[in-house]
Amino acid sequence: MSGIHSKSSKTVINDGDADTGNVMLDISEGLASSLVDPSKTGTNKTINTPAVELNIQTFSPGSSNGSNVLSVRGINMAVNLEALAKDNNGSAAAAVLILSGMEGLLSDRFFKTENQTVMNSDIITAFLPKTNHSNFSQPVNFTIQHKK
Repeated sequence: MSGIHSKSSKTVINDGDADTGNVMLDISEGLASSLVDPSKTGTNKTINTPAVELNIQTFSPGSSNGSNVLSVRGINMAVNLEALAKDNNGSAAAAVLILSGMEGLLSDRFFKTENQTVMNSDIITAFLPKTNHSNFSQPVNFTIQHKK
């Protein structure tokens, strides 16, 4: 089909629409999960566009490194996929995702405080695609950079 072009903005701006934000995160998680092939031996996939930043890592039998750090836009998630894989038939996957503009949908208006609330970091989503059991025997650590 020729002549079809995306005219959508690179960011989503709709102040405080949590329902839309949740739907977009669910769709994004589903699409990211489709990139995971549990049968492959340890993969690391990164997608960087103006609208999406995604890092997916997998661990399968034969992988060389089960202690993984996933990174997007200066945000790191350290997770031991090898330990997680023990309860998941030998394989596990983790992903960290940033959708540009999510701070407009999941805005600071949702925090009921007497003081002014300001969001100083990107909104991230972290999930375990195609991983059935999510009982962590070791901590998952996040390092989040402030925008200001």
